[in-house]
Amino acid sequence: MRKAWALLIGICLTTSVFAASLTNLYTYTLPVANRTADARNTALSQAFSNMLVRLSGSSAVTSLPAVQTALQSPGNYLQEYAYVSGSNGTSDEVRFVFSRDSVNALLASAGQSIWGATRPVVLVWLVLKNDQGMKILNSGDSSSPVGQLELDAHARGLPLMLPMLDINDMQALSASELWQLQMSAVMSASARYVPDAVLVVRVDETDPAALSSVWLLSSNGQQQRFQITADNISLLVQKGVDAVSDSLASNYSVSLAGTSASSATLSVDGVETLDAYARVLKYLNQLTAVKTVSLQSAHNGQIDFEVTTHGDVTVLAREIALGSVLSRVKSPSPENANALVYQLRRI
Repeated sequence: MRKAWALLIGICLTTSVFAASLTNLYTYTLPVANRTADARNTALSQAFSNMLVRLSGSSAVTSLPAVQTALQSPGNYLQEYAYVSGSNGTSDEVRFVFSRDSVNALLASAGQSIWGATRPVVLVWLVLKNDQGMKILNSGDSSSPVGQLELDAHARGLPLMLPMLDINDMQALSASELWQLQMSAVMSASARYVPDAVLVVRVDETDPAALSSVWLLSSNGQQQRFQITADNISLLVQKGVDAVSDSLASNYSVSLAGTSASSATLSVDGVETLDAYARVLKYLNQLTAVKTVSLQSAHNGQIDFEVTTHGDVTVLAREIALGSVLSRVKSPSPENANALVYQLRRI
């Protein structure tokens, strides 16, 4: 599993990057020492907790009273489980599949939003300072911050990529500029990767007993800065990934309860065949923000839908913007803020 995730971490794209679409959000796999019921139940409790954090996008979800009650009986939310060969080829793992409806109902009753499968790809510039100097790290580096970053990002369902650090990157951005958080230089160097968000991680290891770091996230035209300290690198990276994941989830997560539904007219141009229509309809129905979709009209390759959403329509527009199916061709006018116009992208 880690190797598969590392492929995404190390990816380098010179054309447009679209957000990652995660699968099996309600499934979680963990290793077990043996196939006894005690070992399986211990793994079940941890898998249920980890899955709720990944699905909700909130590291604090397990502290909610309704969730704490549910954590005492995780089997009530289990749909099935199966033993599988471990990724290292030796130890066993258990794949737990949880009930989508039951889990969604739990989070709704707890007042917790859900972070859907379409998630922003984050380009990470990681600069490390220690007694040997300053260095920019990438996916090929064997140092502990990169490995820990891969593990924690996978656990949170946070799609990352690191730069290739080829001659173009080295000419565009220096370790010193990264350390000084010169964001104009960072954003210029990042442009070739076309990420959904850019993250600069600055780790100071000059005092191994008191590690410090700055995590600067640039997303949707805004910047957020997190100061993270810890006495070991594993905890430092975990806290940083949690802070970034929580922040991104707050922009893209959808509440399934406690908010009134909104409606919008969504028009899609370029729908010339029944297959294209089916593709658009299937895509819209898969979006977390969408509650219902109904056909209004079809004419000259343009399909008009009536869409009801969980919460504000802007959440739907933000989720669509991450995907690779529809591209926005017209912003809503002030007098018709809920009109959305898109072009179907060719496969």
